[in-house]
Amino acid sequence: MMLELDHRDRILSRPSNLDFLLARRAHFLREHLNLGDRVLEVGAGYGIVSLYVDGVQLVTTDVRYAPWITTVADVMALPFADEMFDAVVCLNVLHHVEYPRGALEEMVRVLHPGGRILISEPHLSLTLRAVLLLARHEYVDRRVDPFGTESCQTGRGSGLNGNNAIGDLLFDDMKTFCRAFPELSLEYHRLIECVTFLNSGGVEYRTVSVMLPRFMLEWLGVLDDWLARFPRLFPICRQIVLRKRAIE
Repeated sequence: MMLELDHRDRILSRPSNLDFLLARRAHFLREHLNLGDRVLEVGAGYGIVSLYVDGVQLVTTDVRYAPWITTVADVMALPFADEMFDAVVCLNVLHHVEYPRGALEEMVRVLHPGGRILISEPHLSLTLRAVLLLARHEYVDRRVDPFGTESCQTGRGSGLNGNNAIGDLLFDDMKTFCRAFPELSLEYHRLIECVTFLNSGGVEYRTVSVMLPRFMLEWLGVLDDWLARFPRLFPICRQIVLRKRAIE
């Protein structure tokens, strides 16, 4: 618990580089959420959404208790009624889940028709592969089937903590995804982040960074937008918005 509190305190202190990164990540949430929406965040971690998104009725879940977590729950078995929420937020969670399809099915179940699922997941560019190699706390295994019933966490026994191939395996081929989830349609998809992440100081793991003034961070954001044009090389994050089809 002390580790979670230390990370929360660091996020609350909002060092400039990290604040800029998290605010950019939250921008797509604000674009696709409406004022007053009843929003469920699964795997809420350090409670970042509660700090960067205002005007919604936010319910936060995680598998471990923390003062900012509303409900302790596994995304595979959400303790909520069907069609209870206007939106579900799932930020960098699916690559930690044993059965991504089961987690998505639970999100669909608690979402009312016409509602949205907002997802971010790692994207396996050359840059991300280099980061993972240096950090050695997560891994890549493209041999798994995220739509199947076998565990996608093949590296957990070695002390590693998340299969970064899951986002690409789920969302690179949207035809396959939509066959698995015919009740969902793609509304938004974007690849983001490179230099802003590398110089953020780290979200979960502290890394070396050079603290920069806001105007320089803005220029790095512009650079990242340009680098995203080269998906195999630079962008390390994928943002997705899925809409649950309304009942006709």
